Amino acid sequence: MELKMGKANTIELTNNTSFTLVLHTIYANTGNWSGDYPPAYLRPNDTLIFTSTLDGKGDLNGSARFDILDTAVKRCPDATYVQLNWDNPVGADNGGSSSVVGATAQFFNVNGPTISGDYGHPTFSWSVNGA
Repeated sequence: MELKMGKANTIELTNNTSFTLVLHTIYANTGNWSGDYPPAYLRPNDTLIFTSTLDGKGDLNGSARFDILDTAVKRCPDATYVQLNWDNPVGADNGGSSSVVGATAQFFNVNGPTISGDYGHPTFSWSVNGA
């Protein structure tokens, strides 16, 4: 996949700083990226409206795949972990709020949470924190 990044949307990651990065999903068994979001950085505190297909119960269709790009690793070599936070304002009955933490530069495959009540518009954000 071609990486298209310009100075305008490039964020220099520094220690103890959090930025929001682009999120992608990958459909189960197809390997195809959903949506048309380029693998580039958003501005700090931007919100990405996540428009992956949801089934009738509001579950993600296929697992969500969260990719920390090699570029981010090179820009922030001291980042030792990445935390993905999601918040579902509908409430705990529909997944509530949660987070998953993993090593830098790895993929997150999250089979949920259930996001009922706001089909097509749950929001996710990345926080990349320096060591």
